[in-house]
Amino acid sequence: MWSARKWWVVAGAAAALVGGGVALWQVGQLGPLTPDWWQQRAMMPAIDAYLESPAYRQNNLGTNPPAAYQSGQLKWECDAAIIEVRPDGGDWRVGMDVACGDYSRHGDEIDQLDGGDMGDIVLTLSGGSPYRVLSAALEPTDGYNPGWVRQQFSFIAALAINSNDGPRAPIPNNLALSAFGCAPGATGVTQPQGPNYMEAFPCRLSS
Repeated sequence: MWSARKWWVVAGAAAALVGGGVALWQVGQLGPLTPDWWQQRAMMPAIDAYLESPAYRQNNLGTNPPAAYQSGQLKWECDAAIIEVRPDGGDWRVGMDVACGDYSRHGDEIDQLDGGDMGDIVLTLSGGSPYRVLSAALEPTDGYNPGWVRQQFSFIAALAINSNDGPRAPIPNNLALSAFGCAPGATGVTQPQGPNYMEAFPCRLSS
């Protein structure tokens, strides 16, 4: 089932891909709200681990049995665009837009079975490296909620998000291709899947 969220494509020109494929953004008007690039990079392992955890997955799609992921038949992949990082006492509040999907392999084809933009998340991370996720505030599952955004983000960040000017997480197709040992960059083809549709990507082996 596809997300009702309307933000699908990444916007802006200042994205840098780092460990785990997460996109780190430095948006002009949000510059003072983000720490240095190296601190953001140090936060990525904790953020990646949370987004790929069963707890987060089940809060979003969660229609497949855990055994399918444990066997490797299905892979849940996520990417994120950081919007802001703010101090919170001795900890950090990290706000981001997230996109995820379920992927499976059939022969020489990688299929995105479902997914899309999961909405915004604000994670509270511990004060220093190695960072740990202490708590998570997830956007309500009934869709985009500007009131929730204003409560969770700073005034400037909320204004950008609610004006559709905030960073957007890329759909993690390339992360999924790499996870299955395929070269990233393949072009997907939309195919019917029962009453719904899926995106199919050719798998070219990574060199």
